[in-house]
Amino acid sequence: MADFIFVVVTGMVSLAVLFTWWYIFHRWIYLQSIYSYRAREIEERLNLWFNRYARLMEHWESEEAENLGKRELREKDRAAYNRLQYLWENQKKTPFVHVTIRSALRSLTIILAIAWLMFMALYRIAYFLPQTLGLGDT
Repeated sequence: MADFIFVVVTGMVSLAVLFTWWYIFHRWIYLQSIYSYRAREIEERLNLWFNRYARLMEHWESEEAENLGKRELREKDRAAYNRLQYLWENQKKTPFVHVTIRSALRSLTIILAIAWLMFMALYRIAYFLPQTLGLGDT
């Protein structure tokens, strides 16, 4: 009976670790997206352009890019404009960083959950099955 209680407590602790992992990192991603959105909103209202390069890359093909200085860059420094356009064409083939982080954390959470389930199944097979079949030492 003590072994069964030990397994149940161990399983609950490991489930708590998995849940804590999921909660912390998924909430972190959610809050990161909210705060980056708020930072952009404040940037626009105060007419601050600290993040102009990243925003220009994000809105390269839209009308908003013209407001961010795309036309000015094209007129003032054609070589820099061409480099930025080349970088954008290569970047659009890959997802943005927050999408990559979110999918990586989702995959890691799935891997951890599968590992936990496999551990619990193997523990059950290796420990309880011999006792159930009467093969263990008594």
